[in-house]
Amino acid sequence: MAEPHRTPNYSPEGCTARIVWAAHILSYLTNNQSHEELHEAKDNVECDSNTDELSDCETDYETEKNVILSGPRDSVRQKFLDLIAQLLSPCKGWDGVTATAIREVEDGVEVDIARNDGFLSTEDCFDAEIVDYCRMLEEYLAGSAGRTNTIATPPTDFELKAIDYTSCRVDHWIGILRKTLVIDQNCPDWNSQRWLRQEATVKTWTTMTDLILRFDASGETAKSRPLIVQQAYRCLGLTQVRQFVSDTFGIQAGLKLWSKLNFIARPLVDCRLLGSIAAREQQLQNCKILLVPFKSKTTLETKDVVDIFEALERLGLVSNAKPVTRKLHPFSQRFRKACAKTFSLHAEMQLVMHYEEVCAPRPTLNYFGCSAIEAAVQRLEKSLVARIRRILNDLMHPRRKSLAANVMQSDMVSDFSQLTLEEWHQREQDMQRFKDKQTTQHKNLLIMESVPDLLHHAPTTFRGVKICCHGEVKLHGSEPFVSVDVTRANQISLGSGTISPISVCLGMPIRFWKDPNIEFVHGPLGWEEGMAADSNPNVAFLMMETDSLKDEWGWAPMYWNSEIGNVWAVREDGQDLAVKDIAMMCHFARRKLQRMFEDVMELGSSLGSRQEVLDFITWENMVTHWNETGGH
Repeated sequence: MAEPHRTPNYSPEGCTARIVWAAHILSYLTNNQSHEELHEAKDNVECDSNTDELSDCETDYETEKNVILSGPRDSVRQKFLDLIAQLLSPCKGWDGVTATAIREVEDGVEVDIARNDGFLSTEDCFDAEIVDYCRMLEEYLAGSAGRTNTIATPPTDFELKAIDYTSCRVDHWIGILRKTLVIDQNCPDWNSQRWLRQEATVKTWTTMTDLILRFDASGETAKSRPLIVQQAYRCLGLTQVRQFVSDTFGIQAGLKLWSKLNFIARPLVDCRLLGSIAAREQQLQNCKILLVPFKSKTTLETKDVVDIFEALERLGLVSNAKPVTRKLHPFSQRFRKACAKTFSLHAEMQLVMHYEEVCAPRPTLNYFGCSAIEAAVQRLEKSLVARIRRILNDLMHPRRKSLAANVMQSDMVSDFSQLTLEEWHQREQDMQRFKDKQTTQHKNLLIMESVPDLLHHAPTTFRGVKICCHGEVKLHGSEPFVSVDVTRANQISLGSGTISPISVCLGMPIRFWKDPNIEFVHGPLGWEEGMAADSNPNVAFLMMETDSLKDEWGWAPMYWNSEIGNVWAVREDGQDLAVKDIAMMCHFARRKLQRMFEDVMELGSSLGSRQEVLDFITWENMVTHWNETGGH
């Protein structure tokens, strides 16, 4: 009997080496883009990509607060750490990435904080501004018990300080929102009779937009930054404003505007939510903020500075095929030199080293434990290797297209994951939060399994569909599509999700979330199928980009092209989603559209040919294809 497959156990140094190898190799296979080019490109698309960040852009502040505070103790404390990390992250990008851990003491808690830039410290000496900021945060938490907040409550001294400290982030999103407002040609006439009996709502919104359009970060109007954050916070707190924005600008444009308001209001939202958590958890009111000194750069061990083809073999990838040799041989010397260079430790790793070197007692909450770091590193390596394998497969079989994400390689080498590890760090945090929520007894936060249609449905409950991954179907004998109940609380706990571009073209926008249960992500023991257990091509093909002007046209984004697992789907309009409808969509995208996309890309992919494919994506053509093929 064959031994079940097990993932090899590598030392931390070995894991780091494998990630560095994979990152360099992948950069060579993706045209060796420079870090500067990557940062430039990242800035250009940041507005869209950041809509899936932590905040639930579709949830008002009060609902989010109530859901968080009704969660289990550990889940609340995890959110507490997330909020502190965000308030200690003054800017976007590598330098601002922050990691936190909590330790309970006799009469309070201690929070260790590391940041990629080491808080610009020199040895053990921190800048006076960051030290004062942390003291103000401690005082803010200490005074949370007697504080009540409404959307009209003026900011405290610390809240104003937080807005100023995170001004780079705030100004970034003000600029993005201003561009959106200027570009938008559908701005209505606010004096129209249409707005009768909505004057207060219109006034709230127009005050917001006027402040945004007049703002200049480098000029005198920079003093209006706190007013802009307050007004954005006020908008988020009024459900009638949310409905007004959606009705005025349309669902999709309204969602984008609302998302940007969330990021502008983030400092004040984070402060108020942090205060609410501390008011509930008395121990958190006595909080000591401890900054972790910057760790010096490190290098790979000599034994891990190897030839590029040896690195490929150690990663379990083919290395003797002629197309692969031709592609990578010119990089042989550069690879060895690159692997010998020093690189900075990510904030997570700085914290781990902080505890390994016994600079501080270990955390008492298993939210940032070494196991979480190991899982993040394993997931990162797995993702890199999977992407390399797909590219090598295309090199060896140029006529056999694989569904590979046409995404840029992030610069994780010279500074150890300036973008990608940050992304995986966040995803690991999200996954840990979801996992904890699954084990709680708060049923309103759990994903509900399908129930008979005869059961009474609460007004906030509607039918969605679980699209099962390969492992779910093979191991548990599940149907590919299962009807499920989805509540408002479910959606809040899952986050903002992603709308399928194909479903939008079909006239029925569908929002998708990855199932938080990670049973199939790393492959169950004994799994020997050719396809990975977490594969879900039904979903991947529905996520193909349909914007003809984008280079990514016809490709699914990386997030929806690997480690998918089971997926939850609901209609964006809040109506019940029928199993047959989602089954037809998946079948149409997978069996018909995918081939059409590939044919166009192989022939040069002109705008005209792309448009022909998009014109074919209609509900009528989907139904016809379903009937002609019998759904097979």
